[in-house]
Amino acid sequence: MENNRNSMIAIGLTVLIVLAWQFFFMGPRMEAQRQAQEQAALQQQTQEQTVTPEGATPAVSGQTGGSDAVFSQAGAQQASAPRVKIETPSLEGSINLAGARIDDIKLKDYHVSVDPTSPIVTLFSPADTENGYFAELGFVQGDNSGTVPGPQTVWTLEKGTELTPSTPVVISYTNDSGIKFTRSFSIDDKYMITVDDKVTNNSDKQASVTPYGRITRFNLPDEPSAWVLHEGFL
Repeated sequence: MENNRNSMIAIGLTVLIVLAWQFFFMGPRMEAQRQAQEQAALQQQTQEQTVTPEGATPAVSGQTGGSDAVFSQAGAQQASAPRVKIETPSLEGSINLAGARIDDIKLKDYHVSVDPTSPIVTLFSPADTENGYFAELGFVQGDNSGTVPGPQTVWTLEKGTELTPSTPVVISYTNDSGIKFTRSFSIDDKYMITVDDKVTNNSDKQASVTPYGRITRFNLPDEPSAWVLHEGFL
C-alpha cells in the first residue's frame, strides 16, 4: 500500500513538472519562435515587393509553378522568369531561375483525397502565391564580393534543359565584381535533390561570401497546433 502511495505521488510530481515546463518554458519559447517566423515571412514579402529585378526577364520556359493568385508586382516579374522542369518517377515541378529557388514541387504518388482521380499533392509553391512555400539557397555579401544573387536575380542556364535522375542541371550568375556563382542540381529517382554551389573569384581582390539555406512558408498549416517542436519535413 505504501509503495502504491509513493508511486502515485511520483506520478503526480512528474505530471506537475511537465506541465510547469510546458507553461513556463516551452510555451513562451514556441510563441517567440512563432512571432520570429511571422516577422521573417513579413520581411521576405516586403523584400520581394520592393527589390528591383536585375536585367530583363525572358519569356516563360517550362511550367509556371501553380495557379494561385499573384499578390505583388515582384511576384508577377518572377512569374515571367524562365524555369527548368523537374521530372522523376515520384516528382514533377520546376526550378525558378529568378532566385534559383525550388518553388514548384508536386508529389505524383499522393492525392489530396482518397479519390485516385483527385489532384496530386502540391508541396512547394512560388512566393507570389497565396500558399508560398519554397526552398532557397543564397549568399550574404562580404568584403569585396560585390552584389550577390538575390530573390530577383535571374540566373543563366549553362547545362541541361530538364532536371531528371539522369540529367543534372547547372546554372550560373556573374556579378559586377567578376565573382561567378555556379549552382549544380541533381536528383535521384525518389525525392532527394542535391545542390552544389561553387564561387569563383575572377577579380583582382580577395573576396568573401557567406552561404545560407532556408525553407520559407508564408502561411501556417490549417491543422491546430499539436504542441510539438516541429511540424513538416526538414
